[in-house]
Amino acid sequence: MSSQSLIPHKRDAFVNANYRFLIHPDSRDTVDVVNPDTNVDWDNVEQVVVSAANCSNCPVCLSTPSVPRMAKCGHIFCLACISQFFTVQANPYRTERGCPICMKHIERCDLRCVRIIDCFAIKSDKKMSSDDDESDQEDKQDDEQTDEEPSVKPGQTVDFCLLHRKSDYVFVQPVPEDSTNTSFRSNISKKIPFVSTKGVLEFSRYMLATRKHMEAEFEREQSTLEIEAIESLTLKDANQLGTVTKCIQEIETSNEGLSQRYSTDSNSTSMSLAKTRASWAAGYRRATANPTRPAGVGQDYYFHQAVDGQYVYLNSLNIRMLRHEFGDYCNFPKRFSLFVLYTEEATITPYIAHLPLYCNITFALVDLSGVVSEPTLKRFENDMAQRLDKSKPEP
Repeated sequence: MSSQSLIPHKRDAFVNANYRFLIHPDSRDTVDVVNPDTNVDWDNVEQVVVSAANCSNCPVCLSTPSVPRMAKCGHIFCLACISQFFTVQANPYRTERGCPICMKHIERCDLRCVRIIDCFAIKSDKKMSSDDDESDQEDKQDDEQTDEEPSVKPGQTVDFCLLHRKSDYVFVQPVPEDSTNTSFRSNISKKIPFVSTKGVLEFSRYMLATRKHMEAEFEREQSTLEIEAIESLTLKDANQLGTVTKCIQEIETSNEGLSQRYSTDSNSTSMSLAKTRASWAAGYRRATANPTRPAGVGQDYYFHQAVDGQYVYLNSLNIRMLRHEFGDYCNFPKRFSLFVLYTEEATITPYIAHLPLYCNITFALVDLSGVVSEPTLKRFENDMAQRLDKSKPEP
């Protein structure tokens, strides 16, 4: 094995591990539905989904990205900022440059629109003082810069929901609160879901874009840029106003082009069932030809994850307690809010083997009081105490 294959911070691996993707429906057969470490074909990406916890400030203006665009290297910029970056040079008609951060070759045609998902699952303890809140905010800013600390800390509360996946697929679905286990199992799909499917935007690594979704995204971005144009006009910033105006025109052109790109809406019933099955089967055969991770075929995995899609999962000890209380994994509570006692980072385990390598994963040891019975709490009391003692720093 070459030394290069052991390097964990290759750009493609970073993008694959930290972001999720909307792809064009006609490209569904190019997606590896089995191996999560296969990089997505950037040419087929329509939009990139980014958690706010993984989205840093624009490196040009140092503010929260406005109408964000991602370069192929994974760096995110404001549309106006990256547009200005391309034009401020000797040849304004040149369409490629080096990324201002990593200097990797980027082109305007490789920029992809970004959908930033708000983080709302993790909440600070209400008993925390204002000084602790300020310290927490400083720690959060440091986390955004280093990505070395877990996203959740002891003393916070996390909203979890129950998810399900088949062991031989990368697709994950939240278990509906009003569904029975039998009916839910029968509705599990092995195909790439459309972005309009409930729960997909928060958890699925791949989604199929639709014309309706992309139109709504472009309209939202255009409204944001129109507000920026008014602000530039008020401040009499002619340079910024010109840049923003060009960005509005660029989005209008992209929106008009959707009619040609989505001339046949793949989300409609007009797509034949045979074509759908054939496109999925082609991707499955290619993916299983040389698998890199062993997996049981057809095995069901149920597990809890933060409801906003952040990679926060229950500690193995909590899972043992729930298993003792409820028996089968599919009988676990579908949603609850739990107080965090201890956190740790660990490697990929079988039930989350759908995630790419190098993901920042946090396992939280939580207080299950009120979720499991007193006898169960008593049974695991010593195990909880030992686990918490190990988490204390040595004197």
